[in-house]
Amino acid sequence: MKNILAEIRIKHYIKNTLVFLPLVFSLNLTDTRQLGLSALVFAAFCFLSSGVYIVNDIADAARDRLHPDKKHRPIASGAMSVKSGITLASGCFALFAAFAVIITVLSGPVPAVLLLSYAVINICYSFILKHYAIIDCFCVMAGFILRIEAGAAAIGVPVSNWLLLTIMSLSLYLGFGKRSGELGEAGGTRDVLAKYGAAFLDQALGSMMTLSIAFYALWSIDADTAARLGTDKMVWTVPLVAAGLLRYAMKAGGSAGDPVSVILADKPTWVIMICYVCASVGIIYLL
Repeated sequence: MKNILAEIRIKHYIKNTLVFLPLVFSLNLTDTRQLGLSALVFAAFCFLSSGVYIVNDIADAARDRLHPDKKHRPIASGAMSVKSGITLASGCFALFAAFAVIITVLSGPVPAVLLLSYAVINICYSFILKHYAIIDCFCVMAGFILRIEAGAAAIGVPVSNWLLLTIMSLSLYLGFGKRSGELGEAGGTRDVLAKYGAAFLDQALGSMMTLSIAFYALWSIDADTAARLGTDKMVWTVPLVAAGLLRYAMKAGGSAGDPVSVILADKPTWVIMICYVCASVGIIYLL
């Protein structure tokens, strides 16, 4: 069971919470039907992403054995056989398919199509696209955008273009931050890292952080946002977003590069995130 939980990467489910953003920002957080639909999409993404992680681990097992941290993953270490990994991945994909069918019945085919798009992009990433610099980070970005769009499609609400631009730049920021951490890690085994340079990654991180804060600030003061949320006070959450991004930039360089590990291990980041969630929900639903 310990190996199964490690292989399906439960801690990475935090990324899938992005499907709830459209629910929160469309003022539907208290709508039980919409909340249920969002939860179904969340569950579908969890099973799908776990299946993709297992496929990626099977494809990378030989290289992972040479990595100081990844060599401890169940498949790379031999704690789980490739056959067992395939069985586990098949189970995850089967559960994903079941949720996709339920979502299609309840809210139409669009969310399922977006989920399948995520699967195709990530399978291509696992075997081909991760070997190409820049493109690998754009694949990560696509995964974040598809989560947002699937969550929005399930409950039938539009996504602000400013918010999409924010997520695009933010996901690229996290992607380049991961590459920066991997590049600085002793024993890196990915060929694509040789195509990145420390100077380039520093510039990319600075650019994406600036764009993320700027796009989010523009979303927060946009007239359509104020009309949709019924408040123009979201601008007060901009400093929290800036603080979170700066904190990640501070911690990413000294880590193995995984954004989820950085975030979960850093208590100040958790404080910032909790403050942001409380401030956003309070502004939108209580003011």
